[in-house]
Amino acid sequence: MLEIKNDDVISLSEDYSLYSLDSKERKYWLFNVKDGSNFKLNETSYFILSKCNGQTTVRELKKELINRYQINEEIIIKDFEEFIVNSLKRQILKKV
Repeated sequence: MLEIKNDDVISLSEDYSLYSLDSKERKYWLFNVKDGSNFKLNETSYFILSKCNGQTTVRELKKELINRYQINEEIIIKDFEEFIVNSLKRQILKKV
């Protein structure tokens, strides 16, 4: 299994671009600029990916999520780590 560490810095791959529709509907997408594929995102996925800017550590991302969503910290961290690992495997994200 791919491992992430709290001091890792993660960035969105150059092959991907995020898009948010400015409206009350809160619609979010991730576009692969090379092959044209796209993925509809929920608000949390969009938030995480938008924070993967090549400067923020995994530890900082976890803190932001915990502060933003105010639910069980263990669940947030588990879901976050699973999302990051899967995104790294799919080359949506990369370690900097």
